[in-house]
Amino acid sequence: MKKALKILLAAAAVAQASVAQTADEYFMLGNSAYKAEDYKKAVENYDLAAGEGLDTSELYFNRANARVKTGEPARALADYLKALAISPRMREASANLKILSQEASLQAPDMSSPFFELSKGEWFAVAVALFWICALTAAVPPLYGKGGKISWFIAAVAALGFAAGVCGVKKWSDFESLAVVIKQDAPMRLSPSPNAPIELRASEGLVVERSAERGDFELARAPNGKSGWIKKSDFAPISQ
Repeated sequence: MKKALKILLAAAAVAQASVAQTADEYFMLGNSAYKAEDYKKAVENYDLAAGEGLDTSELYFNRANARVKTGEPARALADYLKALAISPRMREASANLKILSQEASLQAPDMSSPFFELSKGEWFAVAVALFWICALTAAVPPLYGKGGKISWFIAAVAALGFAAGVCGVKKWSDFESLAVVIKQDAPMRLSPSPNAPIELRASEGLVVERSAERGDFELARAPNGKSGWIKKSDFAPISQ
């Protein structure tokens, strides 16, 4: 009886330990599974890490690599884009994204713009810093009877930099509104209802632009310009 009780307690402890895994531990388990070529298990652990709040470019990059191995190109595309949204200078993600796009015949968003060299947060910091440089350079020197052409030149350059920062933030905001369709022939309907007429069917791996949300549906626009309401379960957003 005591032996049976010990076995039950040990089993309960193991179960509790598995439930109590942290996001970082799930991430490491995913890495171990990937190295062991158990790619399905790797994806499962990466999903658990994300569910526990881990939100890093490394997580999405590794999960994308695992999803390529499990034959999920659309979900892999979404994860590579998520990784780049966090770390735009992650060259490994850019290279793998290019390979995936070619091998799976997927159309990835164009990220050749210089605005994608910095992240959204970095552009925001640039905009804030240059705004204050512009404001202080233009306003403070005249109060002390100083300034002149040099001050106004610095203010003008800072203003241009501020404008570039705002454009960078806007560029990333537009990028974050994108989503990848993860269901073949996903219906895009005329209204946010499961029984509404279908405007078009989106192919798996298609990148669409989200613009509104209602219940279990989001309004999305396809590259051909047509819009429709698509179920949230039928796409993977680049950013929540």
